[in-house]
Amino acid sequence: YPVSRIVVLNDRQAASQAITSGGEVFEASGLVDEVISYNTSAQMSEWIRLGRELRSRSFSRAICLLPERSLFQRVRDFVALRVIAGIPNVEGVWSDFWRRRDRRLPLRRRIPEWKRLLHVAEVCTGIRAASAFVWCCSDFYTRRATLILGRLEPPPVGPIVAICPGSKMPAKRWPITRYAEFLSRLEEAHPAALLVLLGASSEREDCESLARETKLHTLNLAGIIEIGTAAALLSRADLYVGNDTGAMHLAGAVGTPCVAVFSARDLPGAWEPIGAGHRILRLDPECAGCMLVSCTHEQMRCLTG
Repeated sequence: YPVSRIVVLNDRQAASQAITSGGEVFEASGLVDEVISYNTSAQMSEWIRLGRELRSRSFSRAICLLPERSLFQRVRDFVALRVIAGIPNVEGVWSDFWRRRDRRLPLRRRIPEWKRLLHVAEVCTGIRAASAFVWCCSDFYTRRATLILGRLEPPPVGPIVAICPGSKMPAKRWPITRYAEFLSRLEEAHPAALLVLLGASSEREDCESLARETKLHTLNLAGIIEIGTAAALLSRADLYVGNDTGAMHLAGAVGTPCVAVFSARDLPGAWEPIGAGHRILRLDPECAGCMLVSCTHEQMRCLTG
């Protein structure tokens, strides 16, 4: 749709959660014309206002790219878009409706979500997606990344390794002591490497503790740069190491190879980063597929071995 105005409707997380929303990523990407955000915990009056706003915009088509949902959620989404917002063509709501999430052990590998979304886009548009997608950062964010790296003294001469040790879900966090062990080995193999630490402001303390554990030239940017600059810096990195989190997906989107540490809370394959050449580290104990946000019974067996 080269002449169409593309608007993303995205949920907005509470500011206290310090979670980057998809809307922030879209705004930084330059791939869409506008982002409309809504509060998932809003009162009914705000939902009515949002519906009226969407109806007043006279959108001609809506493509739903939400992850797998229940029948009730799909009906709700369809009614909200078709009836309340008055959008005549609503697509993607029923995609993969009959696919079952089989959690019997051993867990079956699932198609990555990014491949599913590409398939939905192909079905809805009739256009086959490119085999390889790489997010090209805007000149603005590229210049900001160049400025940050250019201020380093001494300038980096070895590989750039980016790490994000946090996650909004405790059950996804590889222990910080394991990251410290990794940095010790990285220091032995590549003493001239530049370590770039990324994450939310709530994760800055963990990043500081890692910086103190290594003699590598370290740049702790957790909580002080925006998504676009983080993407541009990741595109300069030779490797990303981290948990199953937003920074991992950002690294994959800009074409940086990832070593991603996955817990076994969800189905294998579902949330792997886009692209090829990544290394996924995952262990599936008997409790795999638990979908826990915080592991309180098994002492994080899938992440600690």
